[in-house]
Amino acid sequence: MDEQHKRELKEAYRNSRPPIGVLAFRCEPTGESFLLASRNISADINSVTFKLNSGYHPNRHLLELWERYGEEGFAVEVLETLDYREESDDPADYKDELDQLRDLCLCLLYTSDAADDL
Repeated sequence: MDEQHKRELKEAYRNSRPPIGVLAFRCEPTGESFLLASRNISADINSVTFKLNSGYHPNRHLLELWERYGEEGFAVEVLETLDYREESDDPADYKDELDQLRDLCLCLLYTSDAADDL
């Protein structure tokens, strides 16, 4: 791979907009959901899954369920996504909106289900 192509790939990565939104890790046997406001959906799915498989996650209840039912006992869902505004490509600028969207999803899930924050 030549240097020009490497630079182009790095630039494309820097300019990419990762999908942002609200994730749910749902324990199928219990029906419990754990929500996360995500500034990079694919990276957060990988991160949470890695922590759970490694035996360390700050949410002890989620970790206990993961250890009991395993990865196959969980479904990962993207509940909502946010579109980027023209004036901002930085996912950090969407923290408040993502938190509000997560809270809305929590309210909707609590009316039908049990849900916790990740």
